[in-house]
Amino acid sequence: LAHFAKDIYGVRAAAEYYFKKNMSQLTLRESLFLAAILPNPIIFGGQYIDGKLSSSRLNKMINVGNALKATNRISAEEWEQTMPLIREGKISDSPKPSR
Repeated sequence: LAHFAKDIYGVRAAAEYYFKKNMSQLTLRESLFLAAILPNPIIFGGQYIDGKLSSSRLNKMINVGNALKATNRISAEEWEQTMPLIREGKISDSPKPSR
């Protein structure tokens, strides 16, 4: 059980906190973000909220996405549409939470 923010434990609560969505409604970018901020989601999640997500987190999102594509867990088309948005730092279309 990951501690994503103050009083936010687990992916279900993190999806609601970061994106105001049910876990099943997360986009690929949002899902990759939640995976990429581990093992320290409080620090890296805070970077996202502040609009300063590090290049190492964006690269981790891309690496996980590449692995998902390589194992056919996502389609090449879906990844080709998603990867450029991640490179630009566009993690979600939902408003960011406040601290």
